[in-house]
Amino acid sequence: MVLLLQAAFLPRLVYFLRTSPLLDVSILNSFDDHLRDAFQSIFNIKLDQKNWLQGTLPICVGGLGLGSAAELAPFAFLASAAATVALQDLMLPRDGIYVDNFRMQVYDMWRATNGDVVALENPSQKHWIAPCLNRSVDRCN
Repeated sequence: MVLLLQAAFLPRLVYFLRTSPLLDVSILNSFDDHLRDAFQSIFNIKLDQKNWLQGTLPICVGGLGLGSAAELAPFAFLASAAATVALQDLMLPRDGIYVDNFRMQVYDMWRATNGDVVALENPSQKHWIAPCLNRSVDRCN
């Protein structure tokens, strides 16, 4: 059943998060709350905060792989933006008419929480998510 949940919406959600600089995380927190409610309703269980946090961890570290849209959004967007910056430079004018501030705004938000541990040009989502994942694993223990 968990795999069905993942297969149903996660690919579309991840695509949306990779391509959209969401600066208002309240929308994503609301989505996460609805996901938690649906999961609890489907499985007829009640999860406390610590158990839910563990459920959002990737399967490889002992979670259910449900993820958190609010936590995933900055990593997904920054990795995607870094991976496509060369193509963006070819396609978009850089003459002052077009200025992309979203990437720096999201990066500044990410640095406020995680520090300067990943370079803005790094296209690997695995590197972007590592600091947050480590904190989440520590909170579950």
